[in-house]
Formats: sequence, C-alpha cells, structure tokens
Amino acid sequence: MSTNSQTPYDARQLRLLQSLFRDWIKAALKQSNEELRAELEQARVSEANARRDTQIYLQMIDTLKNEIDGLDKKIRELKRPPKLPALPLNELKVPARILFAFEENGFRTVGDVADCSEREIARIRGLGKTGMARLKAELDRLNLKFRIPE
Repeated sequence: MSTNSQTPYDARQLRLLQSLFRDWIKAALKQSNEELRAELEQARVSEANARRDTQIYLQMIDTLKNEIDGLDKKIRELKRPPKLPALPLNELKVPARILFAFEENGFRTVGDVADCSEREIARIRGLGKTGMARLKAELDRLNLKFRIPE
C-alpha cells in the first residue's frame, strides 16, 4: 500500500489561501491602525481643549483672587477706626454744662466723644434731648459722627 496521503488542497490553492489570508490581515491591521489614529487625534484635540479650558479657568481664578483681595482691602479700611481728632472739648460750640458733663465722665477730646455710640452718649447725665441735638450738629460741623454700635 502506498502511503500517498492526499491533502485536501494542492500547492496552488494553498498559496492562494495564504495570499487571501495575508490580504485580510493587512486590511484588518490597516483598519485598526486608522481607528487608532482617529482615536489618537481625538485624544489630542480633547487634550488641547482641556489645556485651553484650564488656562481660561486659571485666569478667571486669578481675576477673582485679585477682586477678593481688593474687597478684603476695602473691608479692612472700612473696619479700621477712623483717626479721630484730638481737638480739646472746648472746641465744641455747646453749652458749658455739656462740656462739664463730658469732663466728669472722662472725655478729654472731641475724638473721645465721637468714639462713642449715640446710645452711650445719651446715658450721660445732664445731656438731655436738646443737648444731644446740639452735640450732633457740632459733630456734623466737624464732619464727624458717632460710632456705629457693632
């Protein structure tokens, strides 16, 4: 018996199958490569957009920080007590009994008076409504006001 094993394909058919398989592999690799390139390009565009957006956000943050710093500075200035004048009490054009009441209560300057709230001044004995009205007028004349209670 001869051991002549017959293959289902002859050499020409095998070469044809190899060629078809190679072409199929090349096409699949080409398509996969194109898909990867498209994904890579999309990733690059996304990264560029993210960088641009990050720069915009950082600029906005810097702007907001500067605005907040400016507002903080204004708040500190507003909270800082004004420099009250060291004018003697007799500079106030008010009756002597009011000046005496202030001196009795430890006030030495116009600034000492302006550094109090209106309620604190109203508690001083001997001032009265008329005296308080005259005192307010005098402080207005000097461009001063009573301290606003906190």
